[in-house]
Amino acid sequence: MTSKWRTIGDVCVDTATIVICDPCQADDVFSDNEYFDATDNNNQAGELRNDHDCPVAVALRTGIGDGRYKVEARYETNPDFGKRIAEIRIKFLPHPMFGE
Repeated sequence: MTSKWRTIGDVCVDTATIVICDPCQADDVFSDNEYFDATDNNNQAGELRNDHDCPVAVALRTGIGDGRYKVEARYETNPDFGKRIAEIRIKFLPHPMFGE
């Protein structure tokens, strides 16, 4: 069974870039990789890998830049584990400062 999207929080962005990773991988993301440069070759997103070539994060541009973005979740009920987050979304455009 699925449910509607619910706001679970906000994320403030000051670099026009967001990184999604497991917190235990943060050291690999921010020390062993080059900082993600979203302006290089007009990339919109990129996968970051550790020294063992294992993907540890995804970095992406946030629409048209900095801002405060709403994070939403959709829940499903798993027969073994109960209610769990099935997916998340962060809407970058239209930009929250310029209207919806």
